[in-house]
Amino acid sequence: MFYVKQKISDECSITIDIIDENVFTRCPDCGTEAQVDLVDVIENGGGLYDTAIFFTECSKKHEKKKQLKKRRNSLINCARVKELLMKSAQNTDYLQLNAAIYW
Repeated sequence: MFYVKQKISDECSITIDIIDENVFTRCPDCGTEAQVDLVDVIENGGGLYDTAIFFTECSKKHEKKKQLKKRRNSLINCARVKELLMKSAQNTDYLQLNAAIYW
């Protein structure tokens, strides 16, 4: 059995068994507390230190932000590639660059 041990003073400490009813986390987006099943977390590849659990609505917002950031980075990378190609094309009269990005 696993437990949490917290020293309160030099003479006193508290231990609490970790069971399926006393493990909680907070949504990193809204801060709401939720009960967590550690078995589910571990079976899905998560860990105690590197896993964040979002509520459904918060998860949708978080995923949307990640997608927007990914698109922005793609646009920046494409603009940089276009800039480099245009610089190299300045030495030739017959190279024409047309770039389109579709999502």
